[in-house]
Amino acid sequence: MKVNILYLEDQLRVGGAERQLIELLKGLDKNKYNPNVGIFSTEGEFIDQVKEMGIPIYFFKRKWRWDLSPIFGLMGFIKEHKIEIIHTLSAMASFYGILAGRIANVITINGSIRGGRKQKFHRWCMQKWPLRISDLIISNSVAGVHNFGLTGDDRVRVVYNGIDFKRFHLKIGTHEKKKELGITSFSKAIGMVAGLRSAKDHKTFLEAADLVLRTFPNVCFLVVGSGEERYQRVIKDFIRDKGGQQNIFLLGNRNDVEEILSVLDISVLASAKTQQEGNSNSVLESMAMSLPVVASDSGGNKEVIVEGVTGYVVPPENPHVLAEKIVELLDDKELAQKMGRAGRKRVEQVFGLDRMVGEVENIYDSLLSVRQNGRR
Repeated sequence: MKVNILYLEDQLRVGGAERQLIELLKGLDKNKYNPNVGIFSTEGEFIDQVKEMGIPIYFFKRKWRWDLSPIFGLMGFIKEHKIEIIHTLSAMASFYGILAGRIANVITINGSIRGGRKQKFHRWCMQKWPLRISDLIISNSVAGVHNFGLTGDDRVRVVYNGIDFKRFHLKIGTHEKKKELGITSFSKAIGMVAGLRSAKDHKTFLEAADLVLRTFPNVCFLVVGSGEERYQRVIKDFIRDKGGQQNIFLLGNRNDVEEILSVLDISVLASAKTQQEGNSNSVLESMAMSLPVVASDSGGNKEVIVEGVTGYVVPPENPHVLAEKIVELLDDKELAQKMGRAGRKRVEQVFGLDRMVGEVENIYDSLLSVRQNGRR
């Protein structure tokens, strides 16, 4: 008999946790496990990918922000579909799913620790409370475990994100992609792939760009990602005030991130001081594309980037140091390429998809074994 699993996520828009859910579903042994996906919003670019895998998606409707009725809907679903494991991947999904799973007496796995940032007290409590009652907690970084005060908790497992290298077998050439993006006239391209929100510190990235352009005026900067409308307006105003519009390209939300990474020479991830990165997909994907990475010293970035070997970790909200490291890599092509090769090797060795899926499946098997032995 296959093990019925319900994966719960807020929605399936492009994002770090959502991407890792897709990767896990790709690699999961379908002869052994029967996955189901539950979401609380019908929107999302990843919905079609889940359907293409033949995995059913169920929608649990919320009438308002603090509506508790989805808990009862989930309890009914668990009973009807004989769910044995609930695996949540976000704070809101955990709030509903962990409680429903505990009441229904099924295995609950809380995967909501994916970095973090300073939150209002009630939101912090909303995420902490489900962690207390979960059977097992998965964090994608050691930094996340520390951030939530769970060091020494024997229910915690650190499972780093997994990268599917098949995604990086591109069908389009670099020159062709540059032509499509309108950047063929620039000598180098530097990019930041991150959601447009204040926690992802695009201002520091753009301030650093302004400094870099004083030394390398023929470099372009690509900003990939979408998000808060208010923040997008702030960024557009900032670019206009700096006067560097001709060198900066706001590409918005994209489904061709791998192709865009292929045209970059350096990848950057700037994060605000209030942000604690987990195991950043942006950093991993950049390293998988053999790019040197310059990232803020935030959360789990130091667990991925080997300082001076695969890239640099710089102080957050410090455009001068960020620009200095970018200039260093632009100035030394051999160093940049060496770091890129080292990054690719590190991702292959530590952050592969098979490794991630295997670790999660081992967790499932261990919990199922304990539960079955406890019933004898």
